[in-house]
Amino acid sequence: NGTFELEGLPAGTFTLVFSRNGVTLGTITITSVPNQAEINVVVQITITTVVLVKVEINGTDQTADATKTCLINGGRVNEGIELEGSVNTVTGTSFEMAVNGQRASGPVTVDTSGASFSCAGVKGTCDATLLKTDAKVHVRGTLISCSMQAAQVKATEVKFQH
Repeated sequence: NGTFELEGLPAGTFTLVFSRNGVTLGTITITSVPNQAEINVVVQITITTVVLVKVEINGTDQTADATKTCLINGGRVNEGIELEGSVNTVTGTSFEMAVNGQRASGPVTVDTSGASFSCAGVKGTCDATLLKTDAKVHVRGTLISCSMQAAQVKATEVKFQH
């Protein structure tokens, strides 16, 4: 199950480095560690990324204070997510979107294959053909992958906003 124990770590800060075949997938930095601490770290590792799920120090959840590993605030891989924003570029059945507000620190790629589309006040066809640069959208789906450089959502629903 990937459980391991490290003993004798100094108080302060330490960094766990995750690699596969010599390629670094990600790092997790744990800060403010007291002497004689029991630390529980839960990470999710995919083929290309490492996502911090939870950090507990002496039974106290420190996750919110931990180093951010996903460019979407509150985003957790393999969990549901809803985002609103504008379409930047469209490529086939995918598009890149700029998320409204401070929710994401970079663009998010959305895979719409298999998603349903809805359009308020639009007569006629409402489907992926309406995906154009600057279109306002609300996306519901699952966060498939996320790092500080890139995020991908598998959409189940795309709503066009006006």
